[in-house]
Amino acid sequence: MKLRSRIFISILIVILVLGSAIALLGFVVIQREIVARSQDEVSRNLKSMRYIYNAKTDGIIEALSIISHNGINKILPSEIGADYIRVATQISDTPSSVVRNAFYEKKIISGSRLVAPAELELLGKAFAADSAIYIVETQRARPTEKKVEDRALVIECAIPRLDYLGNVTSVLYAGRIINNDVDLIDEIHNFIFEDTLYEGKLPGTATIFLDDVRITTNVLTEKGERAIGTRVSEEVYNKVIGSGEAYRSRAFVVTDWYVTAYEPISDPDGKRIGALYVGRLEKPFMDMTIRVLLIFGLILAGSAVAGSIISFFLASNISKPVFEMYKATKKISSGLYPKQVSTGSRIKEIHSLAEAFETMILDLSARESAITAKSEQLAALNKSYLDLIGFVSHELKGILASTILNAYTVRDGFLGMINFKQRKALDSITRNLDYLAETVKNFLNLSRIEKGELNISKAECLLREDIFDETLEAFGKAIADQEMVVINEIPVGEKIPADRDMLFIVANNIVGNAIKYGNEKGRIILSVSANGDMTDIEIYNDGQPLSKEDADKMFGKFVRLDLAKKRHVKGTGLGLYITKEIVERHGGTLACRLEEEGNSFIISLPRGKHEESA
Repeated sequence: MKLRSRIFISILIVILVLGSAIALLGFVVIQREIVARSQDEVSRNLKSMRYIYNAKTDGIIEALSIISHNGINKILPSEIGADYIRVATQISDTPSSVVRNAFYEKKIISGSRLVAPAELELLGKAFAADSAIYIVETQRARPTEKKVEDRALVIECAIPRLDYLGNVTSVLYAGRIINNDVDLIDEIHNFIFEDTLYEGKLPGTATIFLDDVRITTNVLTEKGERAIGTRVSEEVYNKVIGSGEAYRSRAFVVTDWYVTAYEPISDPDGKRIGALYVGRLEKPFMDMTIRVLLIFGLILAGSAVAGSIISFFLASNISKPVFEMYKATKKISSGLYPKQVSTGSRIKEIHSLAEAFETMILDLSARESAITAKSEQLAALNKSYLDLIGFVSHELKGILASTILNAYTVRDGFLGMINFKQRKALDSITRNLDYLAETVKNFLNLSRIEKGELNISKAECLLREDIFDETLEAFGKAIADQEMVVINEIPVGEKIPADRDMLFIVANNIVGNAIKYGNEKGRIILSVSANGDMTDIEIYNDGQPLSKEDADKMFGKFVRLDLAKKRHVKGTGLGLYITKEIVERHGGTLACRLEEEGNSFIISLPRGKHEESA
């Protein structure tokens, strides 16, 4: 493809991307300003519905207060907006939680509750028949085998009657059955929404649910009938009735998508028994969105055509000089640095760009030469550094071995008896020699790591017998001097594929640290556990718990922690770094877990097949 075509297509893509961004921005604005505003309005509508729903109990309470003083003779429930009026002289007279709370709390109680079929029969046989809701199969609802909802949702008020001692003698209560109460839902709808249709559908709807079943609603089915008996979607049910949260979003309601708001209805005991719903038909807002986006699309299409024509001529004028610079960049990428770039352009900006490009080529050439020379110098210095560490460590290792042997031979009296002061001096010498030997080993291992010569050769070994028993034996005197208690919970015969020598270094470093930084007379606990495909080896010691900051940095090279109680302990800051490198070369991990009275180091090693790695 020619450069001119590429420039033309690139500019065209920019136009299309910008146009799409503008369209997306327009869509977001519409969503935020129209749909979001509609969602806010629906939320306010739900508050209004809740107010009307609760207000029904207020009217019943006022009427019951009058009846409580004047008696219930010749008073019909319908006159006070109720379906029944009853008197309970003791709690066992009714299963109503509203009445029960009125007995216990000695005050007026109101709320919603569920009435079982048997109680409906006691209230009146007509109630049981009129309250039955036949369940209709509904899209997106949760699965159910129930065919009839024979319970009823009621709003109920109870007023306790007290004697002169303040004891409850009886409770006067009344309730309104919500099942099939279309008058209530129509009253709510007329108060909240305008009485219009959009494409033959109500733009605003309201519903009261018993569990997930619509027991009264003005939502219509495809046949134009009230959708009583249909059910709420499973998504809404899980959030509102399952989790007790309000749901404010778009939802599928029987036949259409609505901008909706739901909130749960709870009984006096806090159990969720139903939900209130209001919603506005989503289609009017979506139609408005489509119309606005269509206008945006026409404007953007016109802009794209105009921009395409302009970009074609612009691409033709700049394609040749840009192509020359493109060829120059290809030479640079292959290591050639042309001294001049001929553009032949009369455009001032292009000419200036070509001059800057030539200057950049000269700078890049000089910088590459300098970087190459510096890299060679650093590589030589690094090799010398590693060779020196390896040579010195190797030479010192042999000398120290002989020196340590002789020092211990003299100290332990093999060459003749020594006095107390001589023994004390030789103890100091041997401690320093041990520290120096450990330092030499660490620097030798560091040299092997830095030079990539730390090879891991795995073979099956016994974790306790081959590794940790020998480690604990080597540190036996140090453990005895500290009067520490070692609890080795690693099972006998526990096997793991690992490089025995390398894992021995790991065990020595971790156990050695546990002794050096642990409390006198403290515990060291060794344990092992399976963790999926890994084996976790845990070494715990009583001691000063580390800070999180120290735990994060302690595995670095030459890092020593400033622990107030252990500042006298010597070290190079290499032990944990080398340990971590060895564990990771095994394909494992090393971590520190902070405990209340100490610290645990967890070595995680794979329990896979034997393999070799470098």
